[in-house]
Amino acid sequence: MNSNSTAPTPPIRLMRIAGIVAVLVIIGLIIGFVPRRINRHKLLEEMHADSIPTVDVILPAASESNLGTPLPAEVQPFMQASIHAQASGYLKNWFVDIGDQVTKGQILAEIDTPELDRQLVQARAELDKAKASLDLAKITADRWTELLNISGVSKQEAAEKKADYAVKKADVEAVRANLQQLEELKKFSRVTAPFSGTITSRNTDIGQLISANNGTEFRVILFFEQ
Repeated sequence: MNSNSTAPTPPIRLMRIAGIVAVLVIIGLIIGFVPRRINRHKLLEEMHADSIPTVDVILPAASESNLGTPLPAEVQPFMQASIHAQASGYLKNWFVDIGDQVTKGQILAEIDTPELDRQLVQARAELDKAKASLDLAKITADRWTELLNISGVSKQEAAEKKADYAVKKADVEAVRANLQQLEELKKFSRVTAPFSGTITSRNTDIGQLISANNGTEFRVILFFEQ
């Protein structure tokens, strides 16, 4: 060792130590400050981001709604009719039942009409008898007219035969009209639907006595689809 070298003086040594400490302090401050600075910056950015409102945008689209409010209501048919029997007798056949769908003109029931059938037989017999009387009256009137031409009978007698012929002719028309009325009534022994629809009620059954226009009815209801 050089005898001329001397150890650093205490002041210089202290200054070095102080400088090292100062550097360490500065480094410590930097190490502690920078992360806090960064964290503070991030916190400010997050606060700024949170301050901006977020809006969800949904595009409208049509959809089926199953929401509904149940309310009391009553279903009424578009058309309904009460079909009354127009021929008296006994219900012979019932071709449909409640709930059945029927079409216009379809036969619903058939009524056995023994009394009406008897009247028809009698009316046909009366018509045949009236026609026979008419034929005889015509022959007699024609004969008396010929006799009148040869003065074989008086004018009064010939006129009486012509009048009798006219009466017999009127009798035939009256009996024929009665027969036609009974035949039309016989058609009602088959009850038909006035329009297409659904049988909803009836108050009679096979074998029951039915009086024409006396409350016995077959009801047909038509539901018109909207």
